[in-house]
Amino acid sequence: MKILLAERDELERKGMKWLLLTNQVPIDELKETSSDEECMELLIEWKPDIFVMELEMFQPNQRENLFRTVRNMGIQTIMHTSHKTFQAAEQAVKIKAEALFVKPYVADEWLKAFKQIIRNQRNIPKNEGESSLYHGWAYDLLFGRVLNESFMSEQIKNWGYDQVPSIVAVLALDQQNKKEFEPITLIQCIHDELQEYRPFVLSVDEHIVLLVSEEYLPKSNDPIHSLWQVMMVFCERMKERNLSFSVGIGNQYVSPKLLYKSYFEAKQALLRRFYFGGNQVFPSMTKKLHDRYEHFLSPTESDELTRYINEGNREMTKAWFYQVFGGFPYEDGSYPHSDFVRIKLTNVLAHIRRFMAEKQFLFHHDQEYQDVFHEVLYGEVLYDIIQKILQFCSLLFDRVEKENLQFGSLLIKKAVNYIDQYYCQTITLEDVSAIVGRSSQYFSSLFKQQIGCTFTEYLQAKKMEKAKEYLKTTSMSVSEVAEAVGYLDPNYFSRVFKMVTGNSPRVWKTKNCADILK
Repeated sequence: MKILLAERDELERKGMKWLLLTNQVPIDELKETSSDEECMELLIEWKPDIFVMELEMFQPNQRENLFRTVRNMGIQTIMHTSHKTFQAAEQAVKIKAEALFVKPYVADEWLKAFKQIIRNQRNIPKNEGESSLYHGWAYDLLFGRVLNESFMSEQIKNWGYDQVPSIVAVLALDQQNKKEFEPITLIQCIHDELQEYRPFVLSVDEHIVLLVSEEYLPKSNDPIHSLWQVMMVFCERMKERNLSFSVGIGNQYVSPKLLYKSYFEAKQALLRRFYFGGNQVFPSMTKKLHDRYEHFLSPTESDELTRYINEGNREMTKAWFYQVFGGFPYEDGSYPHSDFVRIKLTNVLAHIRRFMAEKQFLFHHDQEYQDVFHEVLYGEVLYDIIQKILQFCSLLFDRVEKENLQFGSLLIKKAVNYIDQYYCQTITLEDVSAIVGRSSQYFSSLFKQQIGCTFTEYLQAKKMEKAKEYLKTTSMSVSEVAEAVGYLDPNYFSRVFKMVTGNSPRVWKTKNCADILK
């Protein structure tokens, strides 16, 4: 069956293609055009069986020749018009159109007229309830609503099949392609590449569903494996076109009343994309999804995560994620339902949110947090979700380190000013830590990080620097200098001074004062 769509509006053409492809209309070739000249060439040279035309696409002086060509070639026609007028109806009569539709038209009525044309060409008798010829019996099979098996067999034979479909495959575009491609692209590829296997194609929610009959699969003792091989080749071919999708395959059921189980199993099989990534074909699982997965973090897991985040410990945070979320499948080969894992991941995000709340400056990254939350809810692959959470944690850690560095510089500057002013008094690490309002352990670490030496080393260096100044510029005795820089024991001062300079205070003074005198 060759179909020609002549319509200027690209969205209209896409809509018609979608209706035809998703409703298993038997099409051998389909061409479309938005040009009146190209349309005439295709009518004469290509000779379509069915011609869908927009009346306003052709000028009044072109229509007589167009109508004559269509009538002489016996091409059956559906006419569209934007104007509900007597003239439009008259034009439809002249071309002997099978149907005239005024935009916007009802899709179901349009599809019904199209199928009637096909039936007339094939001399297929109309069955009662034909308006749901495809949607009716196919969806009944899929959802377990088979009440009359003989009626079901009749419907299937009307389409030229001897066997009722016995296997269901579910296809879904991978996340990376959802913005680039529409489902109709995948449906068109199915018709191009899988025509020899004659699958029934349905669109259900975000999935493309194939009902497959064993009679058209490659001969094998295992039809499931045959279908798996067919879909693997199909995936590889489409990957070359940068079209990535995943497939779940259910088990085979000879009884039409049980085919709904194959559909359920195919959807369950597709859930493994969450663990293994996209562009793969997943046969039905031998093990059921694990339903005893703990949805929330245990107290130990919670404490560990809180500690690693508060410490900004990237390596331990990463190791924690792989330990908690990297143990799938279980030893018995089963998996938890992805929704359960997502719930646990939202629990993780709650911990991260509390960490952000403790540091108000982190709320500058609220949009990034919302993006990660969206990824947890709707991301397709667990590994990718974990990577995004880790990247976000790293972003927060970087920001905290930057803020700590800036704030730490202010703290250390305050501490250094205090030491420079009170070095001659007895001051300790604990004293200065209290002055800047931090624990002695934190202050000691921050001081060394910022200054490059310990608090004790800096204080001693400050005392020695002032001692040299007194020895060089005053007539103070060693005992007086020791007292001036905060040493109560002159002998201890002398030992420290010699350790730092290599000379005792008296020798150092003699050498340096002598240099000055020279």
